[in-house]
Amino acid sequence: MLRERRLKILVQLNAVPFLLLGYRRIKKSGIWLFDTFKELLRLMIPSCIRFGLPKDCFEVLPEIRSRQREGRIILENQGSPAVQKDSVMELCQLEQHRSQPWPIFWGQFRNARLAGPSLALIDNEKNVCLESTYGNKYFRRDPAYNYFVRNAPTRLGGNWTSIISWWVPVSGEINFAHWFLDALPRLALLKEFPSGTRILVPGELMPFQIQTLEWLGVLERCRKTDERHLLIENYWFSSPPSIIVSYSPHAVNFLRNAFLPFAEKNSETPKHFFLRRSGPLRNIANEEEVLEFFERRGWAIIDTAQLTMAEQIQYFAQAEAICGIHGAGFTNCVWCKPGCRVLELFADNYLSGCYEWICDVVQAKYRYRIFPSDALLNARINLELLESDLKCWNLI
Repeated sequence: MLRERRLKILVQLNAVPFLLLGYRRIKKSGIWLFDTFKELLRLMIPSCIRFGLPKDCFEVLPEIRSRQREGRIILENQGSPAVQKDSVMELCQLEQHRSQPWPIFWGQFRNARLAGPSLALIDNEKNVCLESTYGNKYFRRDPAYNYFVRNAPTRLGGNWTSIISWWVPVSGEINFAHWFLDALPRLALLKEFPSGTRILVPGELMPFQIQTLEWLGVLERCRKTDERHLLIENYWFSSPPSIIVSYSPHAVNFLRNAFLPFAEKNSETPKHFFLRRSGPLRNIANEEEVLEFFERRGWAIIDTAQLTMAEQIQYFAQAEAICGIHGAGFTNCVWCKPGCRVLELFADNYLSGCYEWICDVVQAKYRYRIFPSDALLNARINLELLESDLKCWNLI
């Protein structure tokens, strides 16, 4: 991913301090100049001209509440988890537990314009829809707000909805966690739309994405989309019910109801396993020692990238204890049964509480441990501390 490529560059430059300092100064100056240029373009190009950057933002919810627009609010608030001061959600400062209220709703738009890699909704005044860019906190960082429209839109007739967004863009690699937490839950409202409403999905789909769309029975209605400017005759906007940093019981319950029945039930899966992560970044510096530690204690070692989607669901649905370094594989905790024990390991410079709140929703027992890490965000696991945590749960 982009962040990991940047990390590799920084690690290489770190070997030559004066180059690293120069790189940071040039980058900071370049960003300032580019942002200033973009804001000038926003001011100079009038709203009546279609090309250019969005001017500002608008909200759909007030229009639905005042009945100025056809739509329906499904949920005003999804609730908030009770957390302790030492919660990962507190420590990481992403405010995942403070994201509510996060209303879930849909709204109908005729001759709707979608633009940018995230295909955000744009109105006739060239304002970007706040709710399609995850709200006021995020819309200025959304690719659509910073996308310069240069060409005429591709026109699509009929009824359409979309699961494309900032984190599930029209092109590029799509993270496993974002697909499940940001994209698929938007299809929970599909039954509210006209029969046969078609779905905009990213231009390239990975096997797990194709599988989940097949299970939902909507793959034939999907249009792979790599265009960045569309004009849609009848657009049914389904609000994102979650973002990976947002507590969302609605999203988790939709996923469980939709996909748990497809678990691979023809094979026995281990009740205790260590979740292995591949790649040189955000991994474990002393991985061999850690794997040997778990193997000696009878735990299985699994890599979710080597399992089918049905197998992943089965492994986590039947698990009694799971441990691993923070990564997208933990998204599968949405399948866990109440009481399953989840121990998540973190590098001290890369924290996120997204899997803590998922465990809260499914009533899994959650613990975490933070370890020192290197420039590549690889944690060095202290096996004595790890053993202490497992003993607390009577797992060894």
